[in-house]
Amino acid sequence: QENMVGQPDIFSYLSLPDTMTNPSGNFGRVRVINLSPDHSSITVTMGGTTIILTKKQVAFFDVPLSNPKITVKDGSVTKNYTIPVSSITPISVYLLPEQSVTPALPIATSND
Repeated sequence: QENMVGQPDIFSYLSLPDTMTNPSGNFGRVRVINLSPDHSSITVTMGGTTIILTKKQVAFFDVPLSNPKITVKDGSVTKNYTIPVSSITPISVYLLPEQSVTPALPIATSND
């Protein structure tokens, strides 16, 4: 639920594409979802590919199996994370809302 100042309660939803099968070969699939209302856009780099995600946008990366680095950036703030990528289950990376005044670009992961 979103509650905008001076507006009645507004419900919003995000429909996620469900193409969560792994590609063939020695690759795994990573779905990145921008759930952060704090950044108009976030630049995501993974496996040599860079994509700019706006709010509620979803992107897929097919990367070699391992523990690749994912870099998220908004202006002068850059964070690097390592995530496990396997051939068994694709993984989702959620770009989350900020928890403090200082931008930290938090993420969460899930493989369900």
